Amino acid sequence: MLPSVTPKIETLRRVLVIDDDPVSLSLTTLLLESEGVEVEQRASGESACHDPLPAGWHPDLILTDLQMPGVQGSALARQLALRWPEAPRIAMSAATPRAVEGYIAVLQKPLPLEGLRTTLENLCRSAQNTLKDASHAEIKPARNHPLAPLDKSVFLKLKSSMQIAALQEFLDAMLADAGKRIELIQHAMDAGDMAAAKREAHTLRGAAGMAGALALKEAARNLEVEVDSLDDLKHGLARLKAEYERVSVILASKLL
Repeated sequence: MLPSVTPKIETLRRVLVIDDDPVSLSLTTLLLESEGVEVEQRASGESACHDPLPAGWHPDLILTDLQMPGVQGSALARQLALRWPEAPRIAMSAATPRAVEGYIAVLQKPLPLEGLRTTLENLCRSAQNTLKDASHAEIKPARNHPLAPLDKSVFLKLKSSMQIAALQEFLDAMLADAGKRIELIQHAMDAGDMAAAKREAHTLRGAAGMAGALALKEAARNLEVEVDSLDDLKHGLARLKAEYERVSVILASKLL
């Protein structure tokens, strides 16, 4: 069992963010930096554990995605604890949060667009020796009503928090990454690899949620969680492609 870390953070100044999804990594960094936090990014658990940080730079907190290729989850927490034993660790996941050994909390993606620094500080203050789940209610579609393709409140918060060129760059990156994930799901389906398709859907789900693409996020969630046959996967992928095209058109019109 990992040794307990009792966070002693009054003001969060430095955060190490680990995420294999470039869209989620970019937005999380942007949110924290906009609130005055110094951020170092790493795209994998291996990189976080072994690559050097700037001289004299030590994280007050480590914020990491829970599901990534390579070292992840509690195994990653153990390695991080060896390198930075005093830094509390918080995980984030697109899936429903659950307590995970080695982390003081698990946050559900999409992360809050306002007050992320305060959220993290409060989790550190409230964490003693017991793991706590910190979740944001996941938006689920009403049974009898189609899910809106775009969460307007999320889009407006993004628009107000960055210059239009930066917003365009972020959304272009999200759509490009989503397109790549859909291609990888197609390849996995052609190869009959259900597990690989679900892994890509999980990553896409998180990125879509960060950008407020509700229907795309739900289509990815459906493929990740509810699909259990190649025939279901075929229909799920068709829905995913349709939602991708729909949100692409809507986002383009919003930025005109």
